[in-house]
Amino acid sequence: LFPFVAALVNPHFVVGSSLLCWALLAFLDGRNARALLLGCLLGLSRPYDLVLLMAVRGLGVCLSEPPGACIRRLWPLLGFTPVLAYNVWVFYLSSGFRIFSEVRYSPPPLVDIAVALGPAAALAAFGLFRGTGDPAARAHVLAWAGLGLALAVLRPFAISLQFLVCIGVPLLVLGARGLSRAAPRTTALAAIGLSSTSLVAMGIVLQPNPRWFVPQERFDVALELRRTCRPGQRVLAPPDIGLYAG
Repeated sequence: LFPFVAALVNPHFVVGSSLLCWALLAFLDGRNARALLLGCLLGLSRPYDLVLLMAVRGLGVCLSEPPGACIRRLWPLLGFTPVLAYNVWVFYLSSGFRIFSEVRYSPPPLVDIAVALGPAAALAAFGLFRGTGDPAARAHVLAWAGLGLALAVLRPFAISLQFLVCIGVPLLVLGARGLSRAAPRTTALAAIGLSSTSLVAMGIVLQPNPRWFVPQERFDVALELRRTCRPGQRVLAPPDIGLYAG
């Protein structure tokens, strides 16, 4: 349900979350070229998630590999340098996009973060002590979950919440790891218990809410302006129709 609802609201969240997971899996499978390609696409769609990918990969390798092997595992990350340099230019040097690095987000209260992540975090804690699997993969998931929770609580910079878009992934992976040794009905009950947000979001989508979708008649007016307006002319219209016309 999440990709369906989020694709209507923030498609780049879905793209970024997917590319991050695929790139991380490619690194774990030793397919560095594929991981670099996916990571570069990630950096061009959601730069925050590229930084998160590099942090998770770096910490995951340090947690799962002997010191002598870390450098050998991590040097492919240098392949992201061109995309990182481009993003630095866009966010900090280009006047047209510098506003994105200057935005000061108002973070929600910690109690809201606890309500949002608490159930999944509790399930993840259960998975820490149960289940089996690849130690390297487990180290990367733990690194991802740990970094995300630390950013959620400490918020060291204004855009910290941008790195939490897909924090549910490592938490639910750890939870699934713990549930893998239980009966299937236990997993079904856990999935239902953690689906409240998706169910509420689906309920909102299915209601005729003018703030959710563009009313057809308003959009038809904007389309008519495309046929009748000429370059240099001005349109006097309500704000929403002016936005659609633009």
